[in-house]
Amino acid sequence: MGVMLRKLENRRRWDKVEFPWLGQCEIPADPIADLKTVQNNLSVYYIKEDRSNLFDVIEAIAATRDCSDRFDYILFDQEVCSELKIKVENTRGQTPNQEVNKKWHRDLTQISADKLLELAKVIYEKGETNRKLEKEIIKMLVRASLDGKIPIKDIKPQLRQKIMSTPLWNDYSSSQ
Repeated sequence: MGVMLRKLENRRRWDKVEFPWLGQCEIPADPIADLKTVQNNLSVYYIKEDRSNLFDVIEAIAATRDCSDRFDYILFDQEVCSELKIKVENTRGQTPNQEVNKKWHRDLTQISADKLLELAKVIYEKGETNRKLEKEIIKMLVRASLDGKIPIKDIKPQLRQKIMSTPLWNDYSSSQ
């Protein structure tokens, strides 16, 4: 079984910190900020069991941003959705990588506030947070662009300038 990836603004929100004021089975409120819905849908990406598409998905999402920065994300078992009776729909993503948009993007749909809280609790307890540093993201985006997965022209100007000004860009582009 694969897992779902959700981009986070800050993985530290998901750290398992003990707060004496939290009751049994409660989680802090801050992680919910990373589960912002649009029209009661939550955008996620399916990651294959062998995680062979993980870097493609990270590159695609990172390429939508204005700047190169660390990239935080959380992985959670896709079975969580069926356990919580959350519908999963294959929908087209909004990244510069058309293959990722078509194959791996999902929307968790018709999410009520109660279901969002249930989802947040399960992800908080069982999810796997990760971070890619800015240096790794730049390297990934250089490769994705030069390999033709993400057209450099489709990357936002500020990020594109940062990518093209790195020695890595010159090294890779001259060897191609």
